[in-house]
Amino acid sequence: MRHPPMVRGGYEVVIVDNDSTDETERLLERVDGATIIRNDENKGFLLACNAGAKVAKGKYLLFLNNDAVLLNDSVSKAVQVIEQGDGIGAVGGKILLLDGSLQEAGSLVWNDGSCLGYGRCDLPDKPEYMFRRDVDYCSGAFLMVPLALFDELGGFDPVFAPAYYEETDFCLRLHENGYKVIYEPSISILHYEFGSSQGNDATSLQKRNRKAFVANHPEYLGRKLKPMEANILKARFASQDQKKILYIDDRVPHCHFGSGFPRSNFILNTLTELGYQVTLYPLNFPNEDDWNTVYGDIPDTVEVMLHQGRKKLGEHLKSRRNYYDLVFVSRPHNMEFFSQVAGKVFGHDGWPRIIYDAEAIFSLRDAAKYAVFSGKKDEELEKNIIAETSLVDKADLVITVSPGERNTFARYYSGEIHVVGHAMELNPTDTAFNDRQDLLFIGNMDYNGSPNVDSIVWFVHEVFPLLLDKLPGIHLKLVGTNESSEIQKLGDNPQIELLGRQESLEPFYSAARVFIAPTRYAGGVPYKIHEAASYGLPVVASELLCEQLGWKSGEELLVANVQDPVKFADQCARLYSDEALWQSVREAALRRVESECSVSKMKKMVETAFDSA
Repeated sequence: MRHPPMVRGGYEVVIVDNDSTDETERLLERVDGATIIRNDENKGFLLACNAGAKVAKGKYLLFLNNDAVLLNDSVSKAVQVIEQGDGIGAVGGKILLLDGSLQEAGSLVWNDGSCLGYGRCDLPDKPEYMFRRDVDYCSGAFLMVPLALFDELGGFDPVFAPAYYEETDFCLRLHENGYKVIYEPSISILHYEFGSSQGNDATSLQKRNRKAFVANHPEYLGRKLKPMEANILKARFASQDQKKILYIDDRVPHCHFGSGFPRSNFILNTLTELGYQVTLYPLNFPNEDDWNTVYGDIPDTVEVMLHQGRKKLGEHLKSRRNYYDLVFVSRPHNMEFFSQVAGKVFGHDGWPRIIYDAEAIFSLRDAAKYAVFSGKKDEELEKNIIAETSLVDKADLVITVSPGERNTFARYYSGEIHVVGHAMELNPTDTAFNDRQDLLFIGNMDYNGSPNVDSIVWFVHEVFPLLLDKLPGIHLKLVGTNESSEIQKLGDNPQIELLGRQESLEPFYSAARVFIAPTRYAGGVPYKIHEAASYGLPVVASELLCEQLGWKSGEELLVANVQDPVKFADQCARLYSDEALWQSVREAALRRVESECSVSKMKKMVETAFDSA
């Protein structure tokens, strides 16, 4: 079966009838549009496949057993995987047994030539079967191969006729010629296992053909693991050379959440680009309903342990002891919990190497929040910083978001500290000053008391009325998830627009004239300002954010003290009304983002840190 990639629904169907003794001949008489090959004897699966391939005219071959039922849009998905990938020689997917359990989620080969369908008899929707992998082979019950490549390698080797080990041998030949064999979880078939053969015959054929298979691939098999249950996790990948990383964060780091998750998302994506095999463990918000959403902005080669959370972290660490080369833990509350659980699992010895991503020193944010609401200095700050930085006792390396955070951390920690900031491509919109209008804020506004919600509520109550006196027709547009009850109340004002989460932010950055960032307490470095500046939208920000950035007031942005609403309104009106100032701030901020947030620079920083660990 083939599917021309540019023609929807354009399939060529080739049916090989191996001298069927049932009602197949009568059934085939009713089939229109298929190429039918009728053999006068049963030549077996392998020779029938080769014969069908010889008459096929399409770009891709799909070998599909007669005891298999296609599910979902599996054929089109297989074509998509091959065409989007690089050096892919074959694609397979989930094979389900009649009871709904797995027959395999890709298959693996042991060093003695024996094979194992990964996940057999397990539930098919468990996290370990929901990510794309480069595997030793996929079953010929559903296997898509480029026709030209199949011909180039001589098709299935007749030495394995009539059946068994032919697809395993072919897939290993693909690997030996530099191609990948991909397991894609969105592909699935229902398989009537041994529905077209006798079980005893199948077993005897497998034993016979295994000897020929071992003789054909001594070098490949020499790199494989021994057939042991403890080796299955590593053996599920075609290569055991990839370093394995357990990546622990609050949740799947989707960029739209803000709060450090865009940076976490970038680190995660970069690690996969660098060739690491990553298992993502969402610790505090472990549930998402849709796997398509899970992989919306993270690589589909990442194993995502949904529905595990805090309760099952110890079980996960125990079951995968000695599996991970590195553990990456982000944020202090996660590091504290991980250390407690890991201590019970590993005791004093046997800990994996650990990278702690401090991102920001959260105690500084808490102190700023205390000062805002109490008007007093936090006398416990030093003690809190010491307690927070002491969490890294078991870490082999620390990452912070900025040089300033690194310098603060270094006062309390003598180990190795690396900086990984925000990665940002410049994307300045070309809308002219006079064609823009209104104020813009973009960020997550789901939780009362969060820095974003606090800042916007303060701005609307204290600054916006003053600004309306200067610019009567102005609107404030709030983009981002906004479940906070305090934010929802603001929608009663006709000059405040609650726009919710948007798939594309470019139109909003292009239409607005000024971005506001009136944050009163926060840690780290404000991603929102880097992003707004990268789109060429000038910013009015609080002194706190200016200090975190290390930018110059009046040059790369305008700044006001959040204790002075009048000053903040004046700065907004000034930037909104002065085209020359607006243009000057825009250009200076673009230069600063280009210097500080280069994607290639940040990728190198990630690579350096993880290489060091």
